[in-house]
Amino acid sequence: MAKKKSNKIDLGKGLKRVYIVAAIIWISLVSFIFIANFSSCVLYAKDPVTIDCLGYNASGAILEYILFVASLYPLYLILKWIVLGFKKK
Repeated sequence: MAKKKSNKIDLGKGLKRVYIVAAIIWISLVSFIFIANFSSCVLYAKDPVTIDCLGYNASGAILEYILFVASLYPLYLILKWIVLGFKKK
């Protein structure tokens, strides 16, 4: 006998895949911005006192990068908690 196909959508699995793709895009964009600012203000700066680099601090930029990337984990836990609320017991 053929198995009956269920039309139920696995919301948790789909949301997890969407989250992973969005997280990869987010980390890529934040990394690109960090590298662009660092290279223009520290590595290749001919005149480091431009308006873009005024007050630039590499350690502050690294801390900001870590906070932006680390903010993904609490967001994942919140979304996981929401999805678990839709599952039947």
